[in-house]
Amino acid sequence: MVKLPRPPTSMKAKRESYALAKGVCGCGCGQPLPPFGTPYGIIYDHRPPLANRPRSRNGTYTPAANDPAYLRPLLPACDKRITFGPGGEKRITTRGSDIGEMARTKTMRDKHNAHTEAMRDKKPGKKRKPKGTIKSRGFSKQKRGFR
Repeated sequence: MVKLPRPPTSMKAKRESYALAKGVCGCGCGQPLPPFGTPYGIIYDHRPPLANRPRSRNGTYTPAANDPAYLRPLLPACDKRITFGPGGEKRITTRGSDIGEMARTKTMRDKHNAHTEAMRDKKPGKKRKPKGTIKSRGFSKQKRGFR
């Protein structure tokens, strides 16, 4: 799958998204956002992420990439937590974060495509190749005493 360039977010979409959020961070923390237009104070997050949205053949996203109803204004700290997952200095897992879910989705899609291709190449009635013999553990070569 070809990665599409991210379309720039217009000021109109940002303004409408900010108005829909009523000046409160979109992650649910309840913290107030800085006034609209403040540089470096607000990050607009796509929900669902663009990587997980269906795309048409001409490359447009469904829903549209910059639809204000699917943009959330976030504080930078909240965006970092949502994107990279919770954790401090030592992050155990990225499960639940945007990058973790995108990687998981890609892995699942790749496995599904490989399985679909294998099933398409399979000939009806043809036996599958044996994977090999089961290896025995064998017996110990040492002499053991009786108890």
